[in-house]
Amino acid sequence: IEKIFTEVGDSHTLSINYYVLSEDYLKAHPDIYEKKEEEPVNEEEQVAPEQETGEETETPAEEVVPAEEETPKEYNPEDYPEEVRDLIPYLGETFLVQKDIDKDNQNFAMDKLAELFELESFKTAEYNTLWDAYDALLAGEGKVLVMNSMYEEILSDIKGYEDFSKNTKVLYTFTKIVEKPEPPAVEVKSDAFSVLIAGNDTYGGISTYGRTDVVMIATVNPKTKQAVLVSFPRDSYMGNPAYGYRKDKLTHMGVSGIGNTMAALSNYTGVNIEFYAMTNFTAFVRIIDALGGVDIYNPYTFSTNNAKNTWDGVFYEGNIHLDGTKALAYCRERFNLPNGDFGRAEHENIVMRAIMNKLMSSAILTNFNSVLNSMAGMVATNFPTDSMFALVKMQLNDMQPWNIVSKSLKGSTGSASCAAAGGEMLSCVFLYDDQINSAIDLMNKVINGEILE
Repeated sequence: IEKIFTEVGDSHTLSINYYVLSEDYLKAHPDIYEKKEEEPVNEEEQVAPEQETGEETETPAEEVVPAEEETPKEYNPEDYPEEVRDLIPYLGETFLVQKDIDKDNQNFAMDKLAELFELESFKTAEYNTLWDAYDALLAGEGKVLVMNSMYEEILSDIKGYEDFSKNTKVLYTFTKIVEKPEPPAVEVKSDAFSVLIAGNDTYGGISTYGRTDVVMIATVNPKTKQAVLVSFPRDSYMGNPAYGYRKDKLTHMGVSGIGNTMAALSNYTGVNIEFYAMTNFTAFVRIIDALGGVDIYNPYTFSTNNAKNTWDGVFYEGNIHLDGTKALAYCRERFNLPNGDFGRAEHENIVMRAIMNKLMSSAILTNFNSVLNSMAGMVATNFPTDSMFALVKMQLNDMQPWNIVSKSLKGSTGSASCAAAGGEMLSCVFLYDDQINSAIDLMNKVINGEILE
């Protein structure tokens, strides 16, 4: 059974990158650094901005410079491993950082840089937001941007910043090991429990860090055979634990790890979420195919042609069978749906119910090992292996049907300040009170052993 899980281990590796401008960008903007050299600042003659305009202006960054000017240290590249030599020409340049976003990881990378080259001090410029720091890089106010790689996706999602990966290149990466907490002690054969089911919007290997495209809570009671699936829009607006519970998009929580998403949803719903199961697009397709596909009832006809690397065609109203590729297309489409993102969340819920029902069928349970072999390495989870097998044995012994109730949350849309985006105003979903209260009520009924209608 352990084959199904990726080897996520007891820790996770974060990448904190040093970004510089790409050769193509520098060729297209040859005057960036020349201007800085041609226009030295005369502090005695410089007039403060408020004296020129009569208005107060904010200085976007404050440069921290060593107290005493020192003769630049000479570095012999041959004294250092080849992979770090590209850093040497930049050691005397200004490094761009942010005040609030992911500061611990930034400081970790800067400390490692100082340790690697035995630096007592170096120049930094601190900015209010990640976007300000990147703008400063483009303007030549510094030559190196220090940033956790997880924030590339957030940065690139903002209008005007889509070309981040094109305009920059990674000069060097410092890796940081983050220890994972021990899984909770829950007797899953008798105790009710909740699982965060999350899907990253990526292909390839599975990571427990990164934005979540699919977010569901499954609350399960093995004694009563009751379960409720609650789907959250990825842009749901709630407190982000990594930023002192300042408000943010739900999808941004995963940038600080799956544990951060679990904490955010536990705080928001008041329901303790003990476990997680994380997958991605590649794994989703393989899981559906390993199950022999799933059968669903599609409530209305729609076409799909906007999701990359998935099936294009028409899903007709009625009972339909989905293989892995079609299931992914069914769950990813939103532009051709009458309810947009809310419709997509409903489709995710429909497919997840079909998966759960298929997993509990006798055909799958009696061929459990062969199914697991087909799904090797497809899920990252903290759910104990022995507990999972105990559930399978229990179900095989009694083969009692499960009552699975699903709910897809809805809300109003608008713009709001997002903590992980440095306070930028982004599109968010504000869940309706009656919707979330109803979902919480269902989860608590399952936990308390009540039978759902």
